[in-house]
Amino acid sequence: MKPLSNDLRERFVDAVLVEGMTCRAAGERFAVSHSAVIKIVRQFIETGFLDPQKVGGSRKPILSQCYDMVRAIVDETPDLTLAQIADAIVARGGPKVGKSSVDRTLTRLDLRFKKKV
Repeated sequence: MKPLSNDLRERFVDAVLVEGMTCRAAGERFAVSHSAVIKIVRQFIETGFLDPQKVGGSRKPILSQCYDMVRAIVDETPDLTLAQIADAIVARGGPKVGKSSVDRTLTRLDLRFKKKV
């Protein structure tokens, strides 16, 4: 979902703060939810800016504090499966994680591993 344009945001603020319209009425007038008008007007009052806030965000990886531990586990026994690496992380006091988190962490650390056949 794309943020509303700054032009429309300016119209919200003018309608509510200059014309004295309620946020609900402004929402109906511009065919948007009144909660969007409330948030935008509140943002303008508190910060003085109309620019949209960042949509979404990057979450900190759950294993970001355990990179050294993961490297050590892979260095010691490079033929572990993802599930075994996850179990080793928990055994060493790390957080309980799934195979996909381990896989993303190995990719992030550029650690390649291949299970011995």
